Amino acid sequence: MDLEKGEFIESMMNKPGVILKTCKIHFRDGSRIELIEFLSEFHAGAKQIDSSRIYNLGYHHVAFTVDNLEAAIETVIQLGGKRIGKTMLAGRNHSIHAIKANHVYMLDPFGNLLHLAQDIK
Repeated sequence: MDLEKGEFIESMMNKPGVILKTCKIHFRDGSRIELIEFLSEFHAGAKQIDSSRIYNLGYHHVAFTVDNLEAAIETVIQLGGKRIGKTMLAGRNHSIHAIKANHVYMLDPFGNLLHLAQDIK
């Protein structure tokens, strides 16, 4: 498990001060599952719990690894979605369990949170 915080995660999610506990599970076939717990909304001294829909408890987002991140971003935008945060490069400096990849968070046309990533080989 990792504790994730700082400029990378804040910029990608457009959420200043966000702190996550993550567990990244890697399977032999190359597929991955990442489990996320938001810690920042419940830390001591928090003024209030963020009531925006995408940061509430329960379902958070769906993530896809894509071959061409820019093309995927453009497709989501053309279909009525929008980018939430910056495209960010993750590597071992972000998390010891991270796969080197570019990541972005977006809203799909229905308001669901998407996490798109393109692995860098």
